[in-house]
Amino acid sequence: MQYFIKNNFLSFFVVLIAVTLNAQNYPSVNINTKDGLPNNQVESIFKDSRGILWVGTNNGLSKIENNNITNFFEEDGLAHNSAWDIIEDINNTIWIASYGGGVTKFNGKKFKVFNEQNGLANRYVRKLFEHKNYVFVGTKNGLSFINTK
Repeated sequence: MQYFIKNNFLSFFVVLIAVTLNAQNYPSVNINTKDGLPNNQVESIFKDSRGILWVGTNNGLSKIENNNITNFFEEDGLAHNSAWDIIEDINNTIWIASYGGGVTKFNGKKFKVFNEQNGLANRYVRKLFEHKNYVFVGTKNGLSFINTK
């Protein structure tokens, strides 16, 4: 009888662990160039306050909203097609760092480019950070900042 209880307890424990491990699977989706991304080399991903997913690639910027992909390139107003970092400021403006073109500001309708001619230390931008109405820009040659107002 004691063997029967130990054996059933062990079987119950194994089933419980198997069910628990199976419950850890999260749904996922793979998106690539076949689905509409401009490049499979993803440099940055950002989900904004409206739930829009922004994907920065080495060949342009993608906006994924309601399973629709919209791509933006230099021809549309980006500073450069490489989008290394993406942030959103307090005004819901999207900022895109490009390695070779500077920074692009996107208000949902228009693009505005910031580069060495507007005061950036360098056009090779790796990182952006927003704090108290300023966007701090980490470039190859030092730190710059842009007033968001």
